[in-house]
Amino acid sequence: MIIDDLKDIFLKISPTINVFKFDENSRIVEDLRLDSLSQLMVVMEIEKKYNIKFEKVITFERVKDVIEYLKEQGAKD
Repeated sequence: MIIDDLKDIFLKISPTINVFKFDENSRIVEDLRLDSLSQLMVVMEIEKKYNIKFEKVITFERVKDVIEYLKEQGAKD
C-alpha cells in the first residue's frame, strides 16, 4: 500500500517519527516535524520508489495529499 511505502520513506529520512501517529491525516510539517531539507529528501525517495519526477514545486500539507498525487501519477494502492 502507498501509505506503508510512505511510512517507510518518512522513517528512513526521519527515524524519530512516531509511527503510531503516522496516518493519512498527519501534517507533514506540524505533526511529523519535517524541515525543508527532510522534505526534499522525502521527495527524492518518492521519485526513486515510484519512478516519477516532480516537474514543479508541489506543496503537500498532509500525507493524504501525497497519496492522492501518487495515485494521479498512476501509483497503485
